[in-house]
Amino acid sequence: MLQYDFNESYTDIFELNFAPCLSYLQKITSFSEELAEFHRHQNVGEILFVEHGINHCTIDNNSYRLKKGDLVLINSDVLHNTLEDDNNTVAYIIGIKNLQIKNMEKNKLVDAEQMPVISTLKTFPKIAYCFSLFEELTLLNAKRNINTSSSNNYILCALLAIIYNINQKEKASHQKDDYNLGVYIKEYIDEHYLDEINLKSMAQNLHISEYYLSHTFKKYIGYSPMQYVIQQRIKEAQNLLLSTDLTITEIAFHCGYNNSNYFQSVFNNIVGMPPGKYRKSWKGI
Repeated sequence: MLQYDFNESYTDIFELNFAPCLSYLQKITSFSEELAEFHRHQNVGEILFVEHGINHCTIDNNSYRLKKGDLVLINSDVLHNTLEDDNNTVAYIIGIKNLQIKNMEKNKLVDAEQMPVISTLKTFPKIAYCFSLFEELTLLNAKRNINTSSSNNYILCALLAIIYNINQKEKASHQKDDYNLGVYIKEYIDEHYLDEINLKSMAQNLHISEYYLSHTFKKYIGYSPMQYVIQQRIKEAQNLLLSTDLTITEIAFHCGYNNSNYFQSVFNNIVGMPPGKYRKSWKGI
């Protein structure tokens, strides 16, 4: 026998005095002209769950191809639509009111920087079961006039807890992936900062978008990739000014600058004095 004891001092995922309520349930088995049109819901968050088949949805001008087991988290007041590509599609949509997850805005299911589509993977049976209960209780309500709203809301809280757990794991995984990518980008720049390099060439060589490269690196190191390139170049220039007799123009070319005047301007902005003065001040010691 297995026994689980529950700690009464557990931390709730919802803000105090906020209990999410199921606003509506929709079951999709064929093309819906209403859902295909772009629309938004004021003060209502939505969850779309694909139980079977293939769907497409567009959220904030970003298109996603959905497959079995995908969950789509749609914040309130966000423009979106849904298209069914498969005659065998079975999908559910629920609307949620009075939602306030801790550390998130009201009626928001997903942070702005997160993907709104998540795969349920191992949790698919649990989530599918929640939606089947929603459907069963809704039918019971319609056929026998039994108020099942409280039961639906309890199931909704359980579903949101499962999704919250998936989201937390996704965040941790993305943070680790972003950290590893940040290290990789830094290693690439450390190897190539003296070359003719820019954000576009880095993104192409690393096979990622310019935005993702810049965003990830800045989160890892604290400033943009090109700012880091400039810092590394100026460090190299400082070393050459003190350890060699190369001219300032030669050092500029060595450090990736084709224009000596521009190099001196950048050097002065970072170090606080022109290269010639820097060399004299240190070599005079």
